[in-house]
Amino acid sequence: MRWLRLGLRVEFSRRVRPQDNAAHEQMHRVLKAETARPPAATFAAQQRRFARWRDDSNRCRPHKSLGMKVPHARYRPRARRCSGKLPALVYPKRWIVRRVNSEGRIRWQRRSRVVGRAFGGEWIGLRLRGGGRHEVWFGSHLLGWLFAHDLAGLRPARRQPRG
Repeated sequence: MRWLRLGLRVEFSRRVRPQDNAAHEQMHRVLKAETARPPAATFAAQQRRFARWRDDSNRCRPHKSLGMKVPHARYRPRARRCSGKLPALVYPKRWIVRRVNSEGRIRWQRRSRVVGRAFGGEWIGLRLRGGGRHEVWFGSHLLGWLFAHDLAGLRPARRQPRG
């Protein structure tokens, strides 16, 4: 949730479609093959393997997507430091605002509704869309919908956040 509050966008791929994110899947396949098969004898030894692989991947191996440059050559540190304080979530006045409890639930229309444990302690906004349907937002990210006739919780969204 921290990343969402900092403005990073979540993108959903189709279920069980690794080809939608082939480069990322390949990186995991190579990482596993080169560092975890067989696994190291101890946790510390395994961490050292991962660190060596990361350094090699970022400083030694050229990447096709970077014009055969190494990622380290393209990296630039941020010009400003993060304060550690997250921006407040502000919702329009006409929206219903609820705090998600530690079990990932809110009270809505006299019932407990599941939103997700990941949102525990956070404030979400509910926007009426008609027909007993409310959009559920976490900041600028559409989480999904709640329907008055549903006894269950959130129906997840699969579209881009509002801008």
